[in-house]
Parts: sequence; structure tokens; C-alpha cells
Amino acid sequence: MKTIAFILPSLNVGGSEKVTLSIIKGLDKKKYRPVLIALNAKGPLKNEIPCKVRLYTVGGSRMHHSVIKLIKLLRHLQPDCIFSTLGYVNLTILLIKRLHLLKAKIIVREASTASMALKLFPAYKARCYKFLYRLLYPGADLIIAQCDNIKKDLIKNFCIKRDKIVRIYNPVDIISVISKSNQFYPPEFKRTEINIVAVGRLVKAKGYDVLLKAFHKLIKIAPDAHLYIIGDGPLRNKLENLSRNLKLDSKVTFVGFVSNPYPYIRHSDLYVLSSRWEGFPNTLLEALVCGAKVVATDCESGPREILKDETYGLLAKVDDDFSLCRKMWQYLNSDCKSADRGKDFDLDRIILKYQKAFDRVMA
Repeated sequence: MKTIAFILPSLNVGGSEKVTLSIIKGLDKKKYRPVLIALNAKGPLKNEIPCKVRLYTVGGSRMHHSVIKLIKLLRHLQPDCIFSTLGYVNLTILLIKRLHLLKAKIIVREASTASMALKLFPAYKARCYKFLYRLLYPGADLIIAQCDNIKKDLIKNFCIKRDKIVRIYNPVDIISVISKSNQFYPPEFKRTEINIVAVGRLVKAKGYDVLLKAFHKLIKIAPDAHLYIIGDGPLRNKLENLSRNLKLDSKVTFVGFVSNPYPYIRHSDLYVLSSRWEGFPNTLLEALVCGAKVVATDCESGPREILKDETYGLLAKVDDDFSLCRKMWQYLNSDCKSADRGKDFDLDRIILKYQKAFDRVMA
């Protein structure tokens, strides 16, 4: 039996954390023994860890505070393979490997379009990270890209060899999502209104400022519409101020963090993803599983690939509130196109691809 150590910075709700736990749950426990290492073991996802999976913590909120303890723990555990899935964690593990402090095979999963994410950094920091990506990522035994666009980004902008990268879509636990989506009808919803929902962290990448401006235009032609923004983050105050300035107080509800957002998605009249960029948006996959109508920005990366152009939803221009408003109005007046697209990301199907990747590395 092969031991795989999965490393996460915390157990807070996030796409990478949810994907990692889904992989751990789905692995064939007769072939693999997963262990989970969290830099900080606090967070609501702690309750999602399977009971037979051992959780280790190295007791730090930041990687540079935890790296010595992490090295000691990994050398004690002696896993056959290490799996990590956030850029700075990936770089740290690969640096430790380059210094010959670890013997385990290394699989890193790239969780975002790195070249886009680096645009948020100061120029000197972006150059430093780009150098580290080019220096350290080739040292991974395998790199998993969430979608074709992330794979292309790594090849084009970071000079990673094509045969080093495997594309594996994110998994969705369809049975769990559907079950949770039926647990309640959102108490905030009014059946006489058009209920529009967006879910995600309140950060620049998610483009909620664009969504608010688009919604401001939409209510002029759909006065019964109401927007529910589910999630929290550093831009909440700024976005609430923008909502007030647009005189949307009675039309926009900032719900905050919700442990089960699926009933909001299932019972919505429209789900909107307004991102400036993405990795491979799990909420979009989950919205399709819930059977929601979906409008997404045609950002890098994921939405166009997930929706197969506009086969399963509609795509708006990035950072364009006019385009987003137009697509929202168009889909509100059209039949749902989601069909069975969500089944293509079913957990069991995706886990088989991950197990094939693990077998390839540890053969």
C-alpha cells in the first residue's frame, strides 16, 4: 500500500481544499493510504475529513513559519508521494525536494492561471515568482492542470515541458451536492422575485464590482430581480458601499459565508459567475449539477471549457457590465441549457484519472 501525503495551508472553504478532500475521500483505500497535513488545522472543512484519515498539523498560519516542522514531519512519515495544490505551497515543497531533503515523489496541482494571478503582485514579486516557477516546477514528477488553458499557460509562460503536465478536471460529489441542495428553501428568497445568485470569495478576481454594475442595469428592465451574493472576503465593505452608491440596498443581499450554498443555487432563477480570471471554478460545476441556468464571464480559465462554448450556458465578456447584463437578461428569458453536463465531472470518474496519475508517478 502506497502512502500519499496531501498538504493544505488550512481547512477553510476554498476550491483547492474541497478538491483535495474529494480526492482523499474517493481514493481506493486498498491501494493508497492518504494522510493529510495542514499548516493550520482550523476551518469548517475539518468536519469533512474521513474518519480513518490521519490529520497532522505543523501549527503555523504561514509557510515560512512551518517549513522546518513540515520537513521533519515528512521525513518521519516517509510518504511514497506528496501532493500539494496551491502555488506557494507547491514551490516550497519543490524547493525542499531540490535541496535533497525529501525522497518522495512530488505531484503538484496548479490551482489557477498563474500568469493571470501574478498580475496582482508588485512587479518585483511577480518576477521572483515567475523565476521560481521556471526553476522549480520542472522538478515535479507530475503537474496536474485543472483545464487545458492552465496547461497551455504553464507551457507558454513558464517553459514547462508538455509531457510533464496532465489535465484532470475537478471532481464533483454529485450525490452529496444534490442531497444538500434539497435540504431547505432559502429563507431570504421571495417567490414573487427573480432570484439571482453568485457564490465565492469577495476578492478582485471574482469581479463582483462588475456584477453589481451589471445588475444595476438589469433591474431597469427586470425590476423584480434580486441579487444574492454568498461568500465573504476582504472586499465586502467596498462592495457594500458600491451597492449603496448604486442605490441597490433593497435589491442586493450580501448573505455572507454559508456552509451549504447549494439550495440557493438550486432554487435560483439564474446563477452568475462574474470572474476576471479563474482556475477551474468549482461553483460553476456545482451550479450545473444543481440544474441552474448559468451565465459566466469568458475569463481565463475554465468557463468556456466547462460550458463547451455556449452549449450549457451563456458567456459574457470579461470586465464588461453591459455584456454581462445583456447575457443575464437573455438567459432569464430562455430555456435552461444545463442538461447533464455536471455528470462529466462526477467524482468517481475523475478519481480514476487521479489514481492513474498516482500509479504513473509511483510505478
